[in-house]
Amino acid sequence: MDEQVILTATEIHKKFKQPHGSPVAVLQGLSLRLRNHERVAIVGPSGCGKSTLLHILGLMEKPDHGDIDLLGKHIASTSEKDRDIIRKKSVGFLFQFDSLIEELTLLENFKLTIEFKTQSESEKLQEMEKARAMAKKLNIAHCLDQYPQQISGGENTRANLIKAFLGSPKIILADEPTGNLDPKNAKEVAEILMGVLDESSKDRHNILAMVIATHNMEVAKRADKIYEIYEGKLRAFQS
Repeated sequence: MDEQVILTATEIHKKFKQPHGSPVAVLQGLSLRLRNHERVAIVGPSGCGKSTLLHILGLMEKPDHGDIDLLGKHIASTSEKDRDIIRKKSVGFLFQFDSLIEELTLLENFKLTIEFKTQSESEKLQEMEKARAMAKKLNIAHCLDQYPQQISGGENTRANLIKAFLGSPKIILADEPTGNLDPKNAKEVAEILMGVLDESSKDRHNILAMVIATHNMEVAKRADKIYEIYEGKLRAFQS
């Protein structure tokens, strides 16, 4: 495997059943190669398969056909248990909709994620320090003892961003990360997210690459490559 290639999706097919009628083919032989320190934006209309693609790349869903090679591991030949371990160690997700547990404070949400993604006590302490440092940098340190429903939408998105970075993932998969934000907050979150892989960034946190599904072309233009899903496959975005 090319050492610069972090993730390869090969001939991915995915259909979804409908209550009535024939299954809908969403992805139809889609392929993608993600390289080291590369930011890829995926655009396309709602329903074209952007979220489905991210779920497959992040090992949350299985394709009907095709294979994912993640950090040198062929996922099709791995067990369900091994896929869970690979996902836990390698992938950080940032969803459009809030993934925080409402019954837990922000700090408790971070602790739960750290508990799930790390093993040693030293790792847990290191990740908690990172969470607190990021909260301070993102101006939500004052929210750590509050519940998700007690803070603003922008603060929620920042908390979800921190959560995605915990556990030292190698790849960040972001699904419409600015979709629910006003223009000011959307710009700030995009700057933070896309800036992680800038050459001058001191906050990479060992992240190697990033895939972002978005409708926001200002966000997409910050990426190194922009693709669109067209007829179930990826092609270079045509503006």
